[in-house]
Amino acid sequence: MANTLKVFRDKFFSEITEIPPLLQPSHLPSLDGLRGISIIMVLAYHALTINNHTDFNGMFGVNVFFVISGFIITTLLLKEKVTKREISLTKFYIRRILKIVPVAYLYLFLILLLNNYYKLITLPDILSAAFFIKNTHIIPTYWDEATGHFWSLSVEEQFYIIFPVILKKSANSYLTIIVLLIILIPVLLTIESNGRNVGIKSGVHIFLDFFRHITPILTGALSSILAFKNVIKKRFYPNNLVTNLLALSLAYEIFCGRGVFHEIYYKNFISSAIVAMIIVNNIAYSKDLFFKMLNSKILVSLGLASYSIYVWQQVFLMWHPWQHRLNGVWPALLNLAALLVVSFCSYYFIERQLARVKNRYR
Repeated sequence: MANTLKVFRDKFFSEITEIPPLLQPSHLPSLDGLRGISIIMVLAYHALTINNHTDFNGMFGVNVFFVISGFIITTLLLKEKVTKREISLTKFYIRRILKIVPVAYLYLFLILLLNNYYKLITLPDILSAAFFIKNTHIIPTYWDEATGHFWSLSVEEQFYIIFPVILKKSANSYLTIIVLLIILIPVLLTIESNGRNVGIKSGVHIFLDFFRHITPILTGALSSILAFKNVIKKRFYPNNLVTNLLALSLAYEIFCGRGVFHEIYYKNFISSAIVAMIIVNNIAYSKDLFFKMLNSKILVSLGLASYSIYVWQQVFLMWHPWQHRLNGVWPALLNLAALLVVSFCSYYFIERQLARVKNRYR
């Protein structure tokens, strides 16, 4: 037992000098397929919510997105650090801006145009979305249907701004801070909800403005760095359709906190860790049906366009002043079809074109 702990400790704090075989491929289509499943969850959640059917918690889909983002960004940065001996933060930020900003700002421009006819948003709403601080109270706003979903983009952007700086300095510092935050955040959430000292509670609230929803991203980042350190180097469980669907269902139930999972203190981390296990299990080629499903053309296509779909879906699937004109099954299907057309146009004519520019900054 002592020897096993020593081996784990040595690996945990070891220097990263090579890319593990598991993560050597330049593209991992299984992750696009998992993104495809995630965006289906989000779309289903919003479609059901607008029709007052809210039993399904599509927020789990956003959590899966977060885990994938943390895993991919950390993997790409560590690959750069290993192959080039350093991380170029300038190039990283340019790549992120080219990926996130053009589609987001085009969407906000459309919302401003619609705002001339429908009072959808106020100036604080648009500013908090444009500066990607929708998850904070820096600019006080109320939830609005038009830009409310920018809260998740804000969480990701803040992660991109802060954590690569730490990783550039030291992979071990990055790992240590991630572990400490994963442990600390649930404790602070409890203090925020139960704390009696107003000063302590308000200080915690300011801190959690930025870190309240970051645990899934940190979990994805943690799983990547542990794979680079060879702490994780094989599948967690037998890879087949049944085990993967059971793992995904278990992650969902823990995330929702239903039944026996209600009292689990670190349920967000545990749920995210199971998603990370599913990611690791399905990176390498497998003959099982779940792997083939993740790599199917439909799910991969949805995953590739998932960012555009997520940004544009708010106009088509959430409640708006014109929504009463779209009641019924056929209008809803036409709405969904319009969303997919707009989103794939956004992906092909904006994201893919800018991807060529992004490649200059690798």
